[in-house]
Amino acid sequence: MSGIATGTAIAIAAGVGAAGSIGSAAIGANAAGNAAGAQESAAQQALKTSQGNLAAGISQVGQSEQAALAAQQPYAAAGQSALTNLNQLMAPGGDLYKQWDQTFQAPTAAQAAATPGYQFALQQGLQGINNSAAARGTVMNPGTAKGLAQYAQGLASNTYQQTFNNQLTAYQQAYQQFQQGQSNLYNRLAGIVGTGQTAANQIQAGQMQGAGLMANLYGNQSNQAANILGYQGNAAASGAINQANAWSGGLNNLGNYAMLGANLYGQNQPQGLSTPWNTGNENPTYMGSPPIVAPTSATGALGTYPGQMTNFNQSGYSPTAPTIFNSVP
Repeated sequence: MSGIATGTAIAIAAGVGAAGSIGSAAIGANAAGNAAGAQESAAQQALKTSQGNLAAGISQVGQSEQAALAAQQPYAAAGQSALTNLNQLMAPGGDLYKQWDQTFQAPTAAQAAATPGYQFALQQGLQGINNSAAARGTVMNPGTAKGLAQYAQGLASNTYQQTFNNQLTAYQQAYQQFQQGQSNLYNRLAGIVGTGQTAANQIQAGQMQGAGLMANLYGNQSNQAANILGYQGNAAASGAINQANAWSGGLNNLGNYAMLGANLYGQNQPQGLSTPWNTGNENPTYMGSPPIVAPTSATGALGTYPGQMTNFNQSGYSPTAPTIFNSVP
């Protein structure tokens, strides 16, 4: 095979290797891109799933909170209404604002004497004393009169004391009834207010618990999103780096194939000068070693190699003036 054909074959082989290297690099870069894309797609799907879970959790918390609110709301409303009524009753002019304004008045002797029991006891007692004195014949006796007076005085004193105690007891009972009435009214309304307050506290606690659950849901989803986005970023960066490495390796192999082809092509060319020799033709057509010129009478039997300064002839060595054929242009 000639030098040109060999060089062509080498160039073709190098070109095929280079094309294979570029193709391999393209396949590797595409595979790296596909892998990174798959990882990013998986990360996006995971992010959507996390967001869906967050939405479902928020909905569940909201439903639970609404159910608890609906259950406690009537009690809270009743408590609010009772509190309004209680405030009105305890305001000036209200029933619970009134104070006990009665004072105890001691009975008089006339009031005590006017009691039905006193009159009956006095009549019966005096009659009994007189009957006893008549039976003894001592009706007009001073002792009988004294006995009548003592009985009347003792009965009056006892009757007054009894009347006083009865009136005081009635006063105290009236005061107690007033206080009990006030307390009953207040306690009934206060009980409803307390129930409403308890319901309001439970509503507030439920709302706070719901807010805490919401905060946890958002916090967990934020952490998941951050991790997923970080994973997605790492996947994208890894894919870009792998693509760059694949193309870099392909280009390096391309350069190696080009250098190898150039070296092999140079090794298969004829050795010699790099410039053409002029053989009398104006257009240089030969690359490589200078040709040997046939001898003439001027050069002797052996002739002269171009560029040499010595002539040879059949009779032996004879120095002459230098004759140069086919000298380097």
